[in-house]
Amino acid sequence: TFEDERKIIPGHDRGDRIKALLGDGELNDVLGDIGMEKATGEILLADEPLEKNLHVPWIAQIVKDSISADLLDYLRRDSYFTGLEQNYDDRVFRYFILAEKIVGSSTREVLAVDLGKEGMVRQDARSEVLHLLRMRYFLTERVYYHHAKQASGAMVSKALELCIQEGFDPSALMWMNDWKLYDVLKSHAPGKTLINGIEERRIFKRSFVLGSEIGPSRRNELISLYNRPGLERERMEETIIDELRRVGLQAGAGDLIIHCPDLGTMKEARVFARDEEGVVDKLHRHRRPISRDLDHIENQYLAIWNFFIFTRADLAGKAHEIAAKHFPSEGAAFRPKDYG
Repeated sequence: TFEDERKIIPGHDRGDRIKALLGDGELNDVLGDIGMEKATGEILLADEPLEKNLHVPWIAQIVKDSISADLLDYLRRDSYFTGLEQNYDDRVFRYFILAEKIVGSSTREVLAVDLGKEGMVRQDARSEVLHLLRMRYFLTERVYYHHAKQASGAMVSKALELCIQEGFDPSALMWMNDWKLYDVLKSHAPGKTLINGIEERRIFKRSFVLGSEIGPSRRNELISLYNRPGLERERMEETIIDELRRVGLQAGAGDLIIHCPDLGTMKEARVFARDEEGVVDKLHRHRRPISRDLDHIENQYLAIWNFFIFTRADLAGKAHEIAAKHFPSEGAAFRPKDYG
């Protein structure tokens, strides 16, 4: 939430943060016990592009491809913990092979999904790969991009942003669990109301929403202005809050949050595949019957992107009117509920 959605802190999987995790603590002890401490460090600390800076280039694909150890882990885990009956067949592991990919005048070894057998498309492998990609979309739509999840993530992120402005050192997050973080954020006045709201299920409401109707150019403009913390996001929040005060409503810092996700989680199917003719290429490039369903899945991701303004329930209606003046958009049909 802090790294990918709100961009408050840098990613945990590169740089000093991963060095600290590998240099001390239980994780490093376990890796040492199984003889994987050095190898893990080499993989995780290698400079980008990993494929050119690792002794075994394809090993990077295990953790970073569209279909990877990460995906196979979180599809099951998140489905289980959210009560959604989604699963995949363990036979998917058998479909992975090492294949020679021609790059210019040379070849390199890559990890690929084997979708061909005896000169024919292997339908069971193709179906299972598409099933994994559909599962990923299903969880993205139902969980990761659900408006209540987006609102609660925006609230805890805003609490952290406000606490950082008061002097909180975000490097302390390294050794905190969720509950310790909540305690710390509640010890700062700006964060207390927001975190109490999450814990007591007083989640902020959608006051203003823009979606795919605004088109890719306007979407990308909004992402460039409002995805990251900074002058534009804070200035617009303060502007709308000031206008709410002018009409007699009580509103302060943290009572209104602009939340504009980027498209980083909406990945194409960038896993290598070997087809029935032995051709090795990224799955989304095959563009033949072997991947004919990919366009539909990838287009669905763009349709669920939304730009949100979240507020307390009592501010939603008036904040919508004000926001509509600052973000005029034809075709925007969203209207907030009347929360009385």
